Amino acid sequence: KKKNFKLINSSNKMNKNIFIIGSRANLSKNLKKSIPRAQIIPSNDVKDLIKLLKQAGKSSIIYNVSYKSSLLAKRDQPEAYAKYSFEILSQFVSVCLKLEHLIDKVIFTSSSAVYGENLNAKEIDPINITSLYASLKFSSELFIKEHLEDTSIKLQIVRIFNMYGGLDNFSVVSSIGRSISQKRFFTLINNGESLRDFIHISDVVEIYKRLLISESSSIVNIGTGSKTPVRAVIEAAEKVFGIKLLTADLRRKEIAFSCACTDNLLSIVGNIKFIPVIQYFEDEYKKIKDGDLH
Repeated sequence: KKKNFKLINSSNKMNKNIFIIGSRANLSKNLKKSIPRAQIIPSNDVKDLIKLLKQAGKSSIIYNVSYKSSLLAKRDQPEAYAKYSFEILSQFVSVCLKLEHLIDKVIFTSSSAVYGENLNAKEIDPINITSLYASLKFSSELFIKEHLEDTSIKLQIVRIFNMYGGLDNFSVVSSIGRSISQKRFFTLINNGESLRDFIHISDVVEIYKRLLISESSSIVNIGTGSKTPVRAVIEAAEKVFGIKLLTADLRRKEIAFSCACTDNLLSIVGNIKFIPVIQYFEDEYKKIKDGDLH
């Protein structure tokens, strides 16, 4: 039977000591807004966690470190790429092993990219690595799992699907919104036929809050379980804004379909009423009308 959590209950039961590693991430900033008492630690200061844990006592930690999304296609900073993939992670794992008794739970943020093409990806499905990014994400999963699996720390590895919203300036959803609001051309890959599982950052934040109070230690998908063609997202935006999007079609190889199986997610956190993509565009349109679009 699926649990039915209420937001106020999840907030009240949450461990009062929460640290978020990674200050740049859109998700980290939104988690901080929703959990004001949480403390963000810049990834370069991960060693400070030792002192903070000793002061705070039993705590939960969200590990949100990754290479900047907008630079993933570039290969001009190999040292930085390696640093954000493994060096900081190794420092964090060392802290966990040293202060195991002070850490209740670790939520490790990973990516649906590890599945490659998978129409309804289940956590037990084989991994299908199609990029350097995906390979590093999966390697990082293996690294932290292998080091923490024999400890008392509950480890939740979360694979997020296509997240949008908040301070996002990278997702296809935010790119469509900007192109329409700024009347710019949008580069449409493969006529927008690719299927994606789009999830709003507010829903991701709520899921993280519920995971923080769960006893689960597992790999879990974070997605809506619904697949939507990119073309349909464009049509939704056009309808809200009342403007036809200017597109430039580009043909290139990409993952044709990616969607989460949410059975495990819902069994852990209960039912979620996901925010529809069209609501995102309605909110963005309201910002324009109110003169508040950033």
